[in-house]
Amino acid sequence: CFLVVGGTIIDNNKTNPVSFGSQVFVENLLLPDLSASVSPILTGRCIWLAGKISSHIGPQTIQSCLESTLSGLQITQHMIIRIMSAKAVYYFCTQLKEENHRSVLSHFLPYFISHLCDMASDSHDVMLFTVLDCLQQLFQVDYSITASHSERIVPLTISLFLKYSLDPAVSSCLEDVFLCLANNPGCQPLLHSRLLPTAIEILSASDTQIPLGMVSSTLEILVIIIRGCDPPLPPSFVNELFSVVVQRVLMSEDPAILQSGGECIR
Repeated sequence: CFLVVGGTIIDNNKTNPVSFGSQVFVENLLLPDLSASVSPILTGRCIWLAGKISSHIGPQTIQSCLESTLSGLQITQHMIIRIMSAKAVYYFCTQLKEENHRSVLSHFLPYFISHLCDMASDSHDVMLFTVLDCLQQLFQVDYSITASHSERIVPLTISLFLKYSLDPAVSSCLEDVFLCLANNPGCQPLLHSRLLPTAIEILSASDTQIPLGMVSSTLEILVIIIRGCDPPLPPSFVNELFSVVVQRVLMSEDPAILQSGGECIR
C-alpha cells in the first residue's frame, strides 16, 4: 500500500494532479504504523514514504517524520530500516531545502550527516550508492553546517575515493560528492590540503606502483576541484600540482589520462 502511494499517487501527482489528503494520510495511517514496530519492512517503508510526501504535509508533522527518520538511522536499527531512512533523508533534502520548512530540516542536518558518514564508512555496493546519493543532497542544504563537519566529511570522501577509484559507478557518485565540497568555500581549505598531497603522490607514481585507472580518476577529481576555485588558484595548485600534472600527461599514451589531464591543465 505504501509503495503504491509513494510510487504512483505521489509521483504521478506532479504531472496529473489528483485529490489526495496527504496530511490526513500521514496522521491517521503512516505515523501510527511507525509507532507500531510491526516489522522492519513496514517501518522502513513508512519512513521512506514520509520523505517522499514531506512537501505536502505541515511543519509539526514534518518534525515528527524527521525524528522517526533520525531514529531509523541509528546503528542499532535493522539494516532495512537504516537504508530506507537514508532514502527518506534524500527526499527530505530535495523537497524541503527550497521550501519554508528548511529551518526545520536544518536542525536535523548535523545528526543526519554524522549517521550517514558512519554508514558510508561501513557500506558496500548498492547501500553505498544510496548513502552517497543522500550525502551529496544533504551537503547542499546548508553550506555552513556542511563546512562545520568537514573534518569528518573530507577524509571520508578521500578514503572512499582511494578504495573505489576503479569502480566506475561508485566513482561517479563520489564525483558528485566532491563537487558539493569543491563548491563550498568552507570546505575548500581542508579539501585542498588533504587532497593535493594524495593526488601528487598518485600522479608521481610509476605504472607498476598503482593501477592505471587510478591516475585518470584522480585527474577527473582534480578538474572538479579546480573548477570550484575562485581565481586566482591557490599557490599550491600552481607551484606543486601543475608541473606534476603536465609531466604525467606528457609521459602517458593512455586516452583517459590524456583527456582528463588536458582538461585539468586547461
